[in-house]
Amino acid sequence: MQNTIHPRDLIVGLQKGLALIQLFSKTCPKLTVAQTAKMSGLTQSAARRFLLTLLHERYLQTDGRYYWLTPKTLRLGQAYVDSAQFPRMVRPIVEYIASRTEEHASVGVVDEDELVYIARSRHTPFNSTSVRLGERVPIFCTAGGRLWLASLPEAECETVLQRITREQRLSLIHISEPTRLGMISYAVFCLKKKKKERKKSRMPSSEKAKRNNTNSK
Repeated sequence: MQNTIHPRDLIVGLQKGLALIQLFSKTCPKLTVAQTAKMSGLTQSAARRFLLTLLHERYLQTDGRYYWLTPKTLRLGQAYVDSAQFPRMVRPIVEYIASRTEEHASVGVVDEDELVYIARSRHTPFNSTSVRLGERVPIFCTAGGRLWLASLPEAECETVLQRITREQRLSLIHISEPTRLGMISYAVFCLKKKKKERKKSRMPSSEKAKRNNTNSK
């Protein structure tokens, strides 16, 4: 769905406040006013007011220097899980698949260049890798993400892969270099394989038969 909202109808302060909450992460669990200003592009005065507003609303705590999120921020994500129809629709299916396969099952949706898990099975075998609701991963690192990439038109798929390897490189900093390169190489391999299959499907039947005969000799 294309965004057609006129800029004058937007509340810029709300946009900045939501963006500020998203600055906190595993690598940055606590932030100072100066760090917040640098990461958000705000002045230190504006960053301080945003932090104090979130502190007043109990979305943040502080020790006077550092600020960090409180459990109240979970209400923002939980509101989606509780109110959206799609997670409720797929939950029985996820549980059925998990019970039949005796493996963990989950469903994710695409959000920009990431896959966000919105439903997961309660059944998790001891040797199976499970995910957390709301967990976000780069789209080319998961089976679901690769399936989505494979469904895109070729040009759009290439654009997404190029954007991911450029903009989300830092999100993989905790992964060893060989593993990171392996994941990127696998994504490129899938794309090349997809190109080859599409080229073969567009090939005339006579040429396909000729190539098959040549390969069989």
